[in-house]
Amino acid sequence: MNRDELSQEALRFLGLEKDFFKLEIMKNKELLSERLDDDYLECGKSGRLFTKEDVIRDLGAMTEDRPIKIYNFSARELDEEYWLIRYITLSGEDQIFRASLWSVQGRMIYHQASKLTEPVELKEY
Repeated sequence: MNRDELSQEALRFLGLEKDFFKLEIMKNKELLSERLDDDYLECGKSGRLFTKEDVIRDLGAMTEDRPIKIYNFSARELDEEYWLIRYITLSGEDQIFRASLWSVQGRMIYHQASKLTEPVELKEY
């Protein structure tokens, strides 16, 4: 599937994910607080767990946009309330598989990043 084949809702979630790479969003604590569920949890590529407060603090410490590209993006509606978002980013030579659970209201509930041990072919979104 390419970008032109994504539904409007899938494109909305692609944009929401990309927002977390933009300094203007990362520095906006109020907006981040709205976008991250109160019970948000992240399992980072480091294997560490991060809460909503951790992420808001860490993103707020950024000083520039994060030059991250999204590859192999997919969005799947799980039910009328939740969407599963999956994609790959690069960290140096490593491919990082990412999965996020979003509510239709635009609040991220969970995010996980895991290093792939076998590289896959990448298609940028």
